[in-house]
Amino acid sequence: MAAATNQESDQPQAVNVFTFKDVKTQPDPYYTYPESLRAGKTPLIIDNGSYQCKAGWASDKEPRLIFKNVMAKGRGKKETDVQIGNDISNIEVVRWLLKTQFDGQVVTHYDMQEQMFDYLFSHLGISTEGCVDHPVVMTEAVCNPNYCRQNMSELLFECYHVPKVAYGVDALFSLHHNKPKAALDHAMLVCSGFHTTHILPLVAGRLDAANCKRVNLGGWQATGYMHRLFQLKYPAHFAAITLTRSEELLYDHGYIAVDYMEELHRWSDLSYYHRNVHKIQLPFTPLPTSSVSAEDKEKRKQQAGRRLQEINAKRREQKLAAEQEKLQQLLSIQELMEDDDDDSFLRALEECGFSSANELQQPFNFAPKGKMLQPDEGQTSRATPELDKQQRAEREAIVGNLRRQRQEIVETRQQRRQRRQEVAKRKSHAAQERMKILTQLAQSERRRGKEDTFGMNEEDWNVYKAISKEGDSDSEQEQERLNQIDQLLREHDPDFEKDFGNGQDMDVTFDIAEYYQLHLGVERCRVPELLFQPSLLGMDQAGVTETMDYVLNKYPADIQDKLVQNVFLTGGNTLYPNLQSRMEKELQAIRPFQSTFQVFTAKNPVLDPWYGAKSMSTDPSRSAQMFLTRAEYMEKGTEYLKEHQASNLYIPTPK
Repeated sequence: MAAATNQESDQPQAVNVFTFKDVKTQPDPYYTYPESLRAGKTPLIIDNGSYQCKAGWASDKEPRLIFKNVMAKGRGKKETDVQIGNDISNIEVVRWLLKTQFDGQVVTHYDMQEQMFDYLFSHLGISTEGCVDHPVVMTEAVCNPNYCRQNMSELLFECYHVPKVAYGVDALFSLHHNKPKAALDHAMLVCSGFHTTHILPLVAGRLDAANCKRVNLGGWQATGYMHRLFQLKYPAHFAAITLTRSEELLYDHGYIAVDYMEELHRWSDLSYYHRNVHKIQLPFTPLPTSSVSAEDKEKRKQQAGRRLQEINAKRREQKLAAEQEKLQQLLSIQELMEDDDDDSFLRALEECGFSSANELQQPFNFAPKGKMLQPDEGQTSRATPELDKQQRAEREAIVGNLRRQRQEIVETRQQRRQRRQEVAKRKSHAAQERMKILTQLAQSERRRGKEDTFGMNEEDWNVYKAISKEGDSDSEQEQERLNQIDQLLREHDPDFEKDFGNGQDMDVTFDIAEYYQLHLGVERCRVPELLFQPSLLGMDQAGVTETMDYVLNKYPADIQDKLVQNVFLTGGNTLYPNLQSRMEKELQAIRPFQSTFQVFTAKNPVLDPWYGAKSMSTDPSRSAQMFLTRAEYMEKGTEYLKEHQASNLYIPTPK
């Protein structure tokens, strides 16, 4: 996992927006099993960690298989439907189905461990029938219980019929790979893994198991802490913040603060925050943007104007036709009146809605008969520009009125915001007036006695309005009205976009990309600080520094001086930048004045245990002393451990 760069520098970053990698694992290939491996009895190296399993041949430069030590199996599924390690492409989809053979750092579920072995041996291409005819070098937990080692040995010897096996501690294998000389002398190992962190003293080249100490904190707890912090910080993106992404945030962007309190003080500075915050961009669907050019907008505007003219002309023609039809009815009634047919005349008057002949004569007084029956086309065409001019004047008046209303709302909101800022300032006039009213009110209540009578008088309402803050907030009705005005202006005001843009004069501009961003600020150093302060997570345990000091105090001064000359950091949870500098600072604080010490970090904290086990298994002088043969297993008992420089101590039970 890539680590973030050192953030102690105050230099501004050119780019501080990142995206999640969301790496999808690919299924492991099935390797061939050449005759050279089969005949040579090449040792098989297995680093069986609680987070990842690394496996490969001792003749390989790198482990062939690296996969997470988990399996997914639904209820009622067959054994063949089990997904293991890299077969799970998206672990978040089946996280509720995940199972592991580990309880913390110790293997306790050996049925699952057998399935892991089947997966491992089959992908390495081992095709010998009924057995795995290769020596096996395997890591185990520090101070692994004899019962757990017994079950593992039974599984390897009885089920897979391996010829011999060797067990070792991953941290000691890593030390032998990085510092072979220190592994034969005194050293202090700090191994922080997925579930636990160990402080392991090495005295005269052997592990002092009696003084080893464990802190129940590792990468799993730190990932869960990061996960909870961001789900609380961004509840709107609750589903997007997964454990896998939290792990990526921790190891790709986190770092150890050399001085934690000073680093917190730095993060309180806004300029430092903006320079060093990492913005994680979540995937989102952008809002549709208009890609229409200015010429196309002008053409559309002209087309809309022509359509409006056509609609108005059509309405005028329909109105003129209706008036002509009505005029024909009136003329027919007038003819009935001239024919002296009173009954037919009165019925026609009632049908047309007239009560007397005088009302019938009024429509004829507005225009001559000839002009209404046969209107002059030239006159109609001459009226069109005048009508368009009138419509433009009306539209400009409406637009001007909408602009004034919008300006009033914006100014009101700006004044309200300024008033809130003034009240927030202690020495401002508004805040002093508010405090003055409250003080006068309190004094008047003391004079009147202990009984609270505020609100019983009419003048109390004026006091409440003067000190109340409820009127300082923007209402939803106001925002809705502002949105309606903006929509109308966009449709009818061609200068709206030029004058107002997308609403820059409003209080808040909504950027959808920024809404889908996670700001990783002080969490970058706060979560890794768990190594030194588990109390941040609510754990009642000592940190790495206090535990190391406790272990050192178990030895005399001369042994302490030898131990601190080789302080070795290893394990997947030591990938944070600045960890070595922080350990040097902490050791300087707990060691005597002017005492010397040295801190080293593994070159590859994740793979160095595998490299160390490989180098020891291929060294004839060491391999002869580290393997437990099948004959020794049958003779000395199933829990027996053959000790070597990188192993646990064997203490028979019962002694």
